[in-house]
Amino acid sequence: MKKVLLIILILVVVIVGGLLGYGAWIMSSADKIIAETYDIEGMDVEIPMDSLSLARGYHLSVTRGCIGCHGDNLAGETMEDMGPVGIFHASNLTSGEGGIGSSYTVRDWERAIRHGVKPSGSHTFMMPSEEYYYLSDSDLGCLIAYLQTVEPVDKQMAESEIGSVGKVMIATGQMTILTPAKYIPHDAPRPMAPPVGVTVAYGEYIGHTCTGCHGVNLAGGINIGPDIPVTTNLTPSGMADYDRDSFFDAMRDGIRPNGDYIDPFMPFIEYSQMTDDELDALWLYLQSLPSVENEF
Repeated sequence: MKKVLLIILILVVVIVGGLLGYGAWIMSSADKIIAETYDIEGMDVEIPMDSLSLARGYHLSVTRGCIGCHGDNLAGETMEDMGPVGIFHASNLTSGEGGIGSSYTVRDWERAIRHGVKPSGSHTFMMPSEEYYYLSDSDLGCLIAYLQTVEPVDKQMAESEIGSVGKVMIATGQMTILTPAKYIPHDAPRPMAPPVGVTVAYGEYIGHTCTGCHGVNLAGGINIGPDIPVTTNLTPSGMADYDRDSFFDAMRDGIRPNGDYIDPFMPFIEYSQMTDDELDALWLYLQSLPSVENEF
């Protein structure tokens, strides 16, 4: 009997030791990823300052989510308090005290937006740069032009803090948006942006905005964090209950075909500002995707 108990005790010690060792390895791996820096020079893009370009920049700041995270005045907000995943604060983008706009060069803006990297080389946490990497030079120039002209606001934002669960998700690659620079193909060529229009090609250009939450194949099933539903399958099999009008209802009012409301984590308030042509192009693109069968 004593021999059996001793064996059980040894097994318990081995299992507990293994779990503790694995946990320590996970935390160490996450800390290394968080501390990584990237030597990215950034590139210059033309910054147009005419009224039409600034209007385009404002439109992009709304429909591509800048205002949704950084606030209506772009002076920064607490984006998400996700408990053990972490608490994430969006930077003050203005040129006011505490804002990055007073020091950022065009290359700094390009590096942060497209590559998810600060001038120091460190990560811009919770910044969906994997979506923005594919912004055209023209659109990026308009966006930066608008960001450079917003009203200065004095506001100092706290640094984001990543919790233990967030570190597990970083180490296991479950939440790439936390450390986007690790997953962006920094040297990959960007295809030429298609002409604006109600086309599948332009819908694909807009659809890059959706990949951060719904995945590169837009099939959903991604667990972003506690209390946030697993993301929806946007391929035709997942959108079988939708037609063009109900898709517009979802994007403009956050209402599903069955009358349920979409979780507000989905930024339909910002997406509601897309033009009819943009939403039509996006709908055409989603309907053109290969169907992926899953339950999300």
